[in-house]
Amino acid sequence: MLFRGEIAELAPNITLPYMVGAGGLWISILIGRSHDLLVACLMIAGVLVINFLFMLFCHKVFSDRGHRTAVTISKGFAMLMRVMALFIGAIGVEMIFSGAETLIR
Repeated sequence: MLFRGEIAELAPNITLPYMVGAGGLWISILIGRSHDLLVACLMIAGVLVINFLFMLFCHKVFSDRGHRTAVTISKGFAMLMRVMALFIGAIGVEMIFSGAETLIR
């Protein structure tokens, strides 16, 4: 079997990186345009380090808790990921429309 787990968890695991990736690239481009190269690289690297530390913290919290608490917390994070995907999807739609508007002009 290619995929394991529940089908309800499969769709967000596949689609979320695509939605987050486009928004992350767009924000990185905007940061690069508005700041010097060194400052922009440091800002992006800083955000990546903060995200990495946050993920380590979440892993520590999940591994120290019991199974029931870990499942509850992971469901909360799943809801948060879906809400964030809506925001990032809205940013992606805005990117498409602004690009089309620029192309038409």
